[in-house]
Amino acid sequence: MKKVPEKKILSILDTYWEGWLNGDWENPVSFLDEDVRIIGSTKEEIYHNKAEATKYFQESVSEIAGKLQFRNRQVELIPVGDLVMTEEHLDLFIDSGETWDFYSSIRVSSLFRQDGEEWKIIQQHGSVPDTKVGEGETVGFEQVSKENRELRDAIKRRTAELENKNRELEIEAALERVRAQVTGMQESSDLLDIVVTMRSEFVKLGHDAHYFWHMRWLPETYQKAMTSGDGTRIGMVMELPRHIHGDIPLLAKWEKGQEPTVVYTMDTEAALDYVHKMVALGDFEQIDPQAPSDDDIRHIGGLTFVMARTTHGEIGFSLPGEIPNPSADALDTLVRFARVFDLAYRRFEDLKESERQKREAEIELALERVRARTMAMQNSKELADAAFVLFEQLRGLGGNLWGTGFGLCEKDSDADQFWFAYEKGVLPPASVPNTTDPAHKKMHQGWESKKDFMAIEASGADLKKHYDYMMSLPEVRPFFQEILDKGLTFPKWQQWNAAYFRHGYLLVITLEPYPEPDILKRFAAVFDQTYTRFLDLKKAEAQAREAEIQLALERVRAATMAMHHSGELSDVLSTLFEQYDLLGIHPSHAVLTLIDKEKNTLNFRTTGRHGHRVVGEQEVDLKVADAWVDTTEKWKKSTPNAVNVNEYPPEILPEVWEVYGEILGAIPEEARPKIEHFPNGLFITEGYCRFGYIGFAHDRRPTEEEKDIVRRLASEFGTLYQRFLDLKKAEAQAREAQIEAALEKVRSRTMAMQKGEELKEVAVLLYKELIALGVTNFVTCGYVEINEEIGRQFTWVTSPGGDTLGLFYLPLTGDATFDERYAAWKRQQTIFHQTVAGETRTDHLEYAITTFNSKEAEEMVRSQFPDPTVFYCFNFSHGYLHLVTGSLLKEEEEILLARFTRVFEQTYARFLDLKKAEAQAREAQIEASLERVRSQTMAMHQSNDLEKSAEIVFEELEKLNLSIERSGIGIFDRDTRSCQLWTTGLSGEGKKELMTGTTSLTIHPMLTATFNAWEVQEPLSYVLEGKELKEYYDIVSKSEFILTDQLLEKSASLPKEYYHYTPFGAGGLYFFSDSEPPAADIKIMRRFAEVFDMTYTRYEDLKKAEEQAREAQIEAALEKVRSRTMAMQHSDELPEAANVLFLEVQALGIPAWSCGYNILAKDKKSATCIMSSEGTLQSPFKLRLKGERSFDQFGEFVNSDEHFMIQELGGKALVAHYDFMKSFPDLQPIFGEIDRLGLELPTYQINHLCKFTQGFLLFITYEQVPDAHDIFKRFTAVFEQTYTRFLDLKNMEAQARESKIETALERVRARALAMQQPEELKDVAQVLRLEMGLLGVEELETSSIYINDAEVQKAECWFAIKDLREEKKGLVTDHFALDLNDTWVGREMLKFYESADDRVSILMKGDARKEWISYCEIHSEAFQGYYGEVIPERTYHLYKFSHGAIGAATPGPLSEESWNLLRRAASVFSLAYSRFKDLTQARLDLQRLKEEKKRAEDALMELQLTQQQLVHAEKMASLGELTAGIAHEIQNPLNFVNNFSDVSRELLEEMIDELKNGDVEEVDAIARDVIQNLEKIVHHGQRADSIVKGMLQHSRSGDGKKEPTDLNALADEYLRLAYHGLRAKDKSFNASMDTDLDPALPQISIIPQDIGRVLLNLITNAFHAVSERKEKEPEGYEPTVWVKTRKTEDGVEISVRDNGGGIPDDIKDKIFQPFFTTKPTGEGTGLGLSMSYDIVTKGHGGRLTMKSKTGEGTEFLITLPE
Repeated sequence: MKKVPEKKILSILDTYWEGWLNGDWENPVSFLDEDVRIIGSTKEEIYHNKAEATKYFQESVSEIAGKLQFRNRQVELIPVGDLVMTEEHLDLFIDSGETWDFYSSIRVSSLFRQDGEEWKIIQQHGSVPDTKVGEGETVGFEQVSKENRELRDAIKRRTAELENKNRELEIEAALERVRAQVTGMQESSDLLDIVVTMRSEFVKLGHDAHYFWHMRWLPETYQKAMTSGDGTRIGMVMELPRHIHGDIPLLAKWEKGQEPTVVYTMDTEAALDYVHKMVALGDFEQIDPQAPSDDDIRHIGGLTFVMARTTHGEIGFSLPGEIPNPSADALDTLVRFARVFDLAYRRFEDLKESERQKREAEIELALERVRARTMAMQNSKELADAAFVLFEQLRGLGGNLWGTGFGLCEKDSDADQFWFAYEKGVLPPASVPNTTDPAHKKMHQGWESKKDFMAIEASGADLKKHYDYMMSLPEVRPFFQEILDKGLTFPKWQQWNAAYFRHGYLLVITLEPYPEPDILKRFAAVFDQTYTRFLDLKKAEAQAREAEIQLALERVRAATMAMHHSGELSDVLSTLFEQYDLLGIHPSHAVLTLIDKEKNTLNFRTTGRHGHRVVGEQEVDLKVADAWVDTTEKWKKSTPNAVNVNEYPPEILPEVWEVYGEILGAIPEEARPKIEHFPNGLFITEGYCRFGYIGFAHDRRPTEEEKDIVRRLASEFGTLYQRFLDLKKAEAQAREAQIEAALEKVRSRTMAMQKGEELKEVAVLLYKELIALGVTNFVTCGYVEINEEIGRQFTWVTSPGGDTLGLFYLPLTGDATFDERYAAWKRQQTIFHQTVAGETRTDHLEYAITTFNSKEAEEMVRSQFPDPTVFYCFNFSHGYLHLVTGSLLKEEEEILLARFTRVFEQTYARFLDLKKAEAQAREAQIEASLERVRSQTMAMHQSNDLEKSAEIVFEELEKLNLSIERSGIGIFDRDTRSCQLWTTGLSGEGKKELMTGTTSLTIHPMLTATFNAWEVQEPLSYVLEGKELKEYYDIVSKSEFILTDQLLEKSASLPKEYYHYTPFGAGGLYFFSDSEPPAADIKIMRRFAEVFDMTYTRYEDLKKAEEQAREAQIEAALEKVRSRTMAMQHSDELPEAANVLFLEVQALGIPAWSCGYNILAKDKKSATCIMSSEGTLQSPFKLRLKGERSFDQFGEFVNSDEHFMIQELGGKALVAHYDFMKSFPDLQPIFGEIDRLGLELPTYQINHLCKFTQGFLLFITYEQVPDAHDIFKRFTAVFEQTYTRFLDLKNMEAQARESKIETALERVRARALAMQQPEELKDVAQVLRLEMGLLGVEELETSSIYINDAEVQKAECWFAIKDLREEKKGLVTDHFALDLNDTWVGREMLKFYESADDRVSILMKGDARKEWISYCEIHSEAFQGYYGEVIPERTYHLYKFSHGAIGAATPGPLSEESWNLLRRAASVFSLAYSRFKDLTQARLDLQRLKEEKKRAEDALMELQLTQQQLVHAEKMASLGELTAGIAHEIQNPLNFVNNFSDVSRELLEEMIDELKNGDVEEVDAIARDVIQNLEKIVHHGQRADSIVKGMLQHSRSGDGKKEPTDLNALADEYLRLAYHGLRAKDKSFNASMDTDLDPALPQISIIPQDIGRVLLNLITNAFHAVSERKEKEPEGYEPTVWVKTRKTEDGVEISVRDNGGGIPDDIKDKIFQPFFTTKPTGEGTGLGLSMSYDIVTKGHGGRLTMKSKTGEGTEFLITLPE
């Protein structure tokens, strides 16, 4: 035998265990042989090679490292051949956290084998000795009984501990429910609900409590809230004086001390006294109607108050009767409730502060809205709207309001001006006396004494007297009558609240005392600031009103100045009516009356109703009616510019209508004023002038302002009407000259006649002249010569077109018509006319035709003569001038034709005077032309009326037969040496064309000469010819002044062109001619210039007025845009401001197609574009400032120092511009609609960009608008000023939105933290759905919470969906589990969970959508039938959190803001998930603890029963020998179960504390530790369970049924049981066990209990055999038992072999006989092998054989069929 290397082996062992204990698993593994076998004390603790052992070391390192210690270690080395075995006995201590505790004694055997220079462990075995077996005992019955008694005592103690712990858990659960409700508090008033909950929880814990309260200790008072007697609600809320307890010594001392609780008992009388004091001294906000009466208190025999101290006061409860010693448990619980209530009170204080801040924000917002509305006023009348905004805002802030308004006061005034609003709207402004009514008198005195606030109350008779007085005031009565008409009544009690400012007071009338007067003072202060705005508006309105009146006067002035004849008085009257309407008077009709004192007549004109053009005119003799006389007398007696109002009450209107019958009858029915239009009478306001009066009719009295307007209009009309009379006189003269000229033409032509045939030419001339003189109502005209000799009429007349028909003949007599005509001629009746119609006409014409010698004349008569036909004969000595008409001529026309007749008759005598007459006619013609030019320029309203003047000049020059090609007006600019031109000429087709523009006077010598001539005010004549002519027109064609192509071509082709210029002050007149103009023409031109010079001043005045009006118009537009932006309440109103911008730009006459605002992004690479096009507001879109040339220019402009840019786009550039815009996602639907409708995009446009700080304004036009550039810049400057308002709104909205979101998230968080059960997660989903819906997530239908198990690809869903099936639109909530692989939607979710993405949108449509809905309906009963047959498309939006996702289903995509809400909700839900996971885990932990406890207790009971059976069942005697071994097997897992149960309990207590602290991470860590402990408990519990089951199966007799059994497991189990059984009896016993179990062995159908007994018997005998030989051969002998299994052709074999002493040959045949044994008496029954043989052979049809050799060992072979 080799020498044992003791030091080396011991060193290896020390290193081996040091590494194992310290977690260095690689160290001990290095000493293991590749085929090492390590056997522990359980079935599982067997490792067959180094790989298995290494795995064990790796897995157990965390459990062992640093947590175990070896103490009292003893090592013994035993050589075994070439091997060395070590025996180690030691005590194992474990780390309990604070101390090292003894765990067990352990024995470890290690077998070493030398491998080269190293020693390797080839086998190791560890076991724990059975401490129950005493010396000489096989089974430790006494020890087991003792331990059973101790176990029962321990169970009792543990039961008591668990009961105490359960009580503690009940209390903690109650406190946790209170805490959860505290966490969920949303309003400070929720504190009262906490009191109700505490009472409920306190009673549920088994304590008596009648009333329950909390009381806040303030310096002077107590604030107390108390439940009702049944505890279901708050019964009383009150305030009590401090002395109510201060007078009670016990309570006063307790309040000043530190004691946590106090008990105060009161007998019946003391209790009654206390209650009476509380009722008498308390200020009750709420009283419990069920409060106990005095009889109730007497019945219960007094009261007991039990109170616990809090940080702010106390909580407490009452008990009936006198109970001086409530239970300690009740007092302790109340103290703990008090600590929890402190948390509630802190939450209450936080909420109070939050509510205060919220209230302040509400007040500030209301103030801002009132401020904004007053700042946005466009006129002072809007003060009423501001009063309504005030009413709405104050009502929104609380308080029972009846109405609000503003009272404006003036010093020494006996009335205040009021603007008032109430719930139905606003009332008209009213003046209220401040000297009679007590309330208004006091409020006015308060203003005079400079008070800041006054409240006045009234009710009953006093208030009725107030309203009776108010209704008696004529001006105020309609004010209150309107209130009564709208169904309201006067209050029975009211309070006037007056908050004063400098100019008056804010009046708020309430129906109960106003709770917060300071708010009213703040509103008054705001209005004081904005009242300046009101005063400015009043001033601006006065100025604007004056401008309106001035403009109206100017229009009337212009209309009057523009009159050419008296017929145009109708136009003046129409203009007058328009001014009344424009000035807001809105009369029924307008009137104009002219009085002729000489003729004593009155000319009356009126418009139709509502501005219909004048169709009524009546001239009457003043003597006809008294009304006319009265009117005329008033006029005559009136002072200059006086105004009179004629009032006609309803009863006399029929008489008035009769007087005006003629004029009213001439007005069409729909426009005619009628009596019923004037139910309150007719009021005619007349403004007098020296020619009569003008005015209007109305159904009401005029205001003073309206009277003043009429006065001013009448004054202006009177001044200008003289101009009309002058013009009328000039016209009469011109008309006479025109007539004379026409007569002269006819006379001259007649004088020039050489023969009678020329009369046809005279007839044509007559036709033309009559037409020129305005006589057009005739078919034909001419001369008729009567030849009595032949009875014929020689007729020379024209056709209807003015051509001659030649000579034809008419009968002289022969029918009545001709006879009458002849008779009239005979008597030389100057004017004779005949009207024939019908058959008479037909017969007459047919008779006349009989003498015609002209087919053309015949055709004309038949087809052109009207029916009836009027024949006019203007007789002279030789015949008559003849006209055929369709109606009678006017008197003027008849006179005119009579004159033509006289001229014809006197022609020759006046021939000599012809030339003189022609000259006079020419002069008259020129004067008439000049007058028309003068009238046109005097009538100019706008500067562009110069165009009309230029046309008139050309027309008049043409009429005067000047030989000109074109003429015009030029206005010179001395500074720029340029000229603005208005030129009129004839096109190639003879059409008149106007051409305008500006040209430099330096570009050509002729123009330079023109400028020089103007400088010296001298005329200029210039001749263009040859090369110079062509050069001039070439220059003109390239200048800004544009001549038509035809004129350019015509003029440039002339050989010579004559130019003449005549100056006037501001410019000159000019004309071009292709021939040299005569001096007379130049002289006429000079006269035109002189006229134009005189009237051009009128134009300058108009231009200045236009500029002022334009500036006012621009300022008004700017103010409207400014006001709209300043009036914004929300930032999303900016698009409306863009619409106002467009409308105002368009109203300024700028041809804008689109305009709006562009707000730059931070990187200035894009802008948010807000545009209005053609008055239609576009949706805002993102405008990219790079990517296409035109947009690149936008970007360059934005980043430049320039502030204004003009960009002209057309052709390909504009196409590229719009193609790029089509790529914008926001605009694609708009362009798609344009394409669908077949609309075309612009082909040319101009973009104007005006920069401000944060972006630019964009104005798009289709033409150049240079005059608008400055206006664009001014709009931009206005927006620059008001953009700050927009930014402030954005910030305010963002803050409000953030507050709203945080509140919503807090509600979700609070509900999550309040969960008591995992199932409540669906309530969290419901809160999430409600809050996200309130936050405006787009058309939110469903919100869901998914928790995903990634390993099994399953998920659980909690959802809340809007129920569309009910009218109330409630929510449907449910919870179900789903396999994500079952549906397409689920698989998409799975992809999302496995991806790195945070969010996803899943479009559910078609079959995938139907599949998903069907799947949800299968798994959720609540969801069934939700959609019905039609299932709409939806998009699922998911956002991840740690173990799942938050989901939202909507009809379309989500905005980024909504995604952000989902993200934040997901973040909040991580906390909810932790709470859910903790609750779920806690439930599982509790269930597992209960199961493991039950399993351990059942195992113990089974063990005890088995022990009893082993003791009392003799046939199981063999198992009795193994009880100790079995106990050893069970003890280890039971110890682990107990230890880890205790550790888990402590961890769960720690988890509860951390949950209170909100430390989610620590809770998560503790939960994982608990899970690990439970897994170990399960593991060791299953070990104990399997051991007990195995033993029970062996011990039970069984039912004799066979079952498939794993023989390998059975053999291995009984090998260990047998080994430990012997070790339990003999601690020195040791033997090696070797197994060779065939892994291919099938399960065999056997009775496992019986075969187990066989194996146990055979193995036990084998261990006895090797033990006996070991005693005989202590040296060199290694006791070993082998168990082997293998598969055979017939079945299976089980071999049990030992190397004991063997069986002697002489007894081999007896060993299977009953009762044969070789053991000493008392140690064996002799039945073991006999029973085994019967079980194998008889019970299973197998064989049991034996082979043995003395000195070598024995083998038993069991053969069993399959």
